Amino acid sequence: MTPRTPQYPTADTAAIARVTPAPVDDATAVRRLPERPADNEATAVRGMPVAAEPDGTSVIGTSLIGAVDRGEVTEEISPHPIGVEADGSDEDAEIEQDAPEPVEAAVDDADELGPRRKRRQAKSMGRRLAPLAVGAAVMLVATSVATFIQPADQDQVAAPDLSSQFVNAPADDPPVVADVPPPVVPQLPAPEVPAVAPVEEAAPEPAPEPAKPARNEGTTAANKFGWKLVERDEFDNGLGPGWANAYDGEGHNGNGRRVPEKVTVEDGNLVIRGDEDGDTGGIAWDDGQEYGRWELRARFPKGDKQYHPVLLLWPSAENWPVGGEVDFAETNSDADDVMFFLHYGKDNNQVFDRKQIDITQWHNYAVEWVDGRITGYIDGEKWFESTDDDQMPPGDMHLTVQLDYFPDDGDPEPTEMYVDFVRIYE
Repeated sequence: MTPRTPQYPTADTAAIARVTPAPVDDATAVRRLPERPADNEATAVRGMPVAAEPDGTSVIGTSLIGAVDRGEVTEEISPHPIGVEADGSDEDAEIEQDAPEPVEAAVDDADELGPRRKRRQAKSMGRRLAPLAVGAAVMLVATSVATFIQPADQDQVAAPDLSSQFVNAPADDPPVVADVPPPVVPQLPAPEVPAVAPVEEAAPEPAPEPAKPARNEGTTAANKFGWKLVERDEFDNGLGPGWANAYDGEGHNGNGRRVPEKVTVEDGNLVIRGDEDGDTGGIAWDDGQEYGRWELRARFPKGDKQYHPVLLLWPSAENWPVGGEVDFAETNSDADDVMFFLHYGKDNNQVFDRKQIDITQWHNYAVEWVDGRITGYIDGEKWFESTDDDQMPPGDMHLTVQLDYFPDDGDPEPTEMYVDFVRIYE
């Protein structure tokens, strides 16, 4: 906005008294000021125009006539030149002169001051327009930054109209971004993966059967006499590998039948059962030997007296009765004692012994066969012995466990026997 110069009323020169220079006495201490150029800004009173008359008299505007008497615009002599301050500045020494100069000189001075005044006006206009230029530059920078940082995949939003606060100019349209197709990526063939042969998973091992409850084995002959163990079966995982197949055929003396189904392993025990039809079971150790020691822990629950639980050594040559027979624990399921039978010779001769015992409880039954002697033990105590050479078995013997049926009085009641472990020593 261009500043407005105040308008003043034009002075009527005809009505203004002319100022004529008065004679100056050389002795007086007052001298006349030289006349300043008669331009609108360099007047005696700032901002008031001065008119120049043809005779060289400066005329002051009418607003100043009443305050200034003719011939009184003077200045005392000072040590400095007229119109120059002590600091060398002549800005404030603009006092109207009463000594007129020719009009031509005033016009020349005005011509000399014109370019300078124009330069001042140009500088003043530049200072006024500088804030607008700075504001326009800030607006341009802010608009550019807002345009470039905006995501490309969203609608372009114009930057805030900062210019409206200064020049009320509309914001520039956002640049149009052309759609650029994505680069073509060559499709490479997938690398060949060598075939891997499937790994066959090993068959899961069967879960072990629960261990049987710990039992007090009591006193054993093996521990008492220090026998050396060579074979055993604790029945913790079914039947051990030392057994031959369970019997499958007719029963004792042709009574009833011996069938494999009657031989099982339950809770860590070998179990043999007899039913009401006289069918029962039995099982034998596979290997036989001459001389040795055998010990079993067993119990015989009370049952039918027609069933006889038997722990014995049988001739491996199957040549009974010549091959002999050693029954080191035999009873019936209704008895309160146990018997030892030693069979020998072709006539089936026998020697025996009997011991009172609660057969329904766990006991350790053992037999020892050495050269010229056979001895029986119950819970580590000797209760039978023979040293007769004629009664000794002539060949190898093997262990047998069986439940025999001796019919006597009608159909038998179901009966069973249990064996906790089998141990074979040298």
